[in-house]
Amino acid sequence: MDNDDLIILVMITGMMYEYYRRRRRYKKRFWVRPLYKNRDVDGFFVTAFDHMYNKDFEQFKVNVRMNPEIFDLLLNLTEEKLTKSSCTYSIALLAVCGADYIFTAIDVGACGPQSDDGIMRRSEFARRLVQNQLELPETTTITGTNIEFPYYFIGDSAFPLRNNLMRPYPGILLPKDKETFNKRLSRGRETIENAFGVLASRWRVLLSPIHMKPENAESVVKATVVLHNFVKTHDESYCPREYVDFEENGAVKSGLWRQNTAPLRKARNLSGNNASRNAFHIRDILKNYLSHNEI
Repeated sequence: MDNDDLIILVMITGMMYEYYRRRRRYKKRFWVRPLYKNRDVDGFFVTAFDHMYNKDFEQFKVNVRMNPEIFDLLLNLTEEKLTKSSCTYSIALLAVCGADYIFTAIDVGACGPQSDDGIMRRSEFARRLVQNQLELPETTTITGTNIEFPYYFIGDSAFPLRNNLMRPYPGILLPKDKETFNKRLSRGRETIENAFGVLASRWRVLLSPIHMKPENAESVVKATVVLHNFVKTHDESYCPREYVDFEENGAVKSGLWRQNTAPLRKARNLSGNNASRNAFHIRDILKNYLSHNEI
């Protein structure tokens, strides 16, 4: 070994000695601060915040970027707006669709924590229906008869009976003609039930609480309806035949959406059923026709 190699060896030895000497001098108090040991299990706030706030002011400032006194000042200024509200709202979606499961009209509203009573009566859809502002087609003759009959919507027992809104006959052990009418009406009503089912199954934000202000939640619901109509119109795979209820060999088969979505909650009475005598008469006309004609 020549002199140059000896000098390099001495330098390396000296550097290593200095490194280990300093390491012993500045030995770490701990590799992981005690307050962080359970952070992955309990979360940072639970394990660390109170400890830092009360005992470790230095670490509090590192994490929160302010000392506890400044934090308290800021909290006092903003606490009222940060208080969690326990108020919840329900969003009622009244909708109309065609045989192709495309929504043709919707009415979305935040009903608050109260019951569903009166939703229909307070809705813009009901107002226009009662005031004949929905631009429905003129009356026409029922096929095979000379009976003039209005175009009408189909609703379940939660809806009021109107000239342009048919609902089932109430009660059990009904006469055969009324029972037949109810079955025919139920078959037609399954279309909107399937439309709602496809909507909720495809846009799953509707299956759980929407943690937003009511007006923002309304916008989300409206957006899902628009997206449903758009994709349903342009993509056949969005809602294939087996995805909705269909009839096979005289039996109704449940659509695939029912496997992915819990049964939809039925609304309670949406309005009082103070129907006019003319509305009862129109329903009886339709009942008589359906009881004597297969459709």
